[in-house]
Amino acid sequence: MSSAPSTDYVDCPPDELFDYMADTRCLEEWTYSLRGFTPTEEPGLWLAYDRLGSETKIFTRTVANRDAMTVDYHCAWDQGKHLWMIYLMRIVDAQVVFDKPGSVRAVDQLPSPVLRPQPRIRRPRRPSGRCGSATSGTCSAPAICSELKNLKAIAEYRHHNGLPVTPALDEMRNAMNEQRPVSLLDISTYLPGEPIGADYYAQFAESDDLRDNLMFRAPKFRHHVAEDETADRHGGAGHRRA
Repeated sequence: MSSAPSTDYVDCPPDELFDYMADTRCLEEWTYSLRGFTPTEEPGLWLAYDRLGSETKIFTRTVANRDAMTVDYHCAWDQGKHLWMIYLMRIVDAQVVFDKPGSVRAVDQLPSPVLRPQPRIRRPRRPSGRCGSATSGTCSAPAICSELKNLKAIAEYRHHNGLPVTPALDEMRNAMNEQRPVSLLDISTYLPGEPIGADYYAQFAESDDLRDNLMFRAPKFRHHVAEDETADRHGGAGHRRA
């Protein structure tokens, strides 16, 4: 086991947080780099890509127990038969721990036999609070803790705003696949006319000394904005002066 599990308070009902964490596809929302979860031919086993390694595959199986409120992620990056990295998650009703609504989320990580053992670093004792306490919300793995902050933020935002903590993922993906590309033609209030060559503007220049300078030379063509129009720097579209 790791030296100290990471624990934190999440202002979200335990059952809703459990449902969110038990859905493997939700890892795509709160982890930094896992994307594109698709089911494999083996029931319960999902294939995704770890974008930190470009096209690195990752296999994940989620083992959840509602009675115990545990969610365990069994993962491997090289194949899907021996899932050698295991993240242990547990959700506790905060009413029992802090006498207030919400959840306490605990996370631990099982060491893998295929990884090289790392030397234990001796650190001085901390004066107050321990690593991984429910009040500190810290852990010994900064990258994992950052992702857990994402999990906490997503769950709390949706709960506070009356939204389902677990989104309708299938409907969301179908809607995204059906979206057509958006063109500036769809949103522009003003479309410039035909482009004008740089020669037109050159006749008004006092000097051509810098015309071939890499920094100051003009583009070959420009779009002209009418006198009663202004160009929108941010969106490309323009709007009429009042």
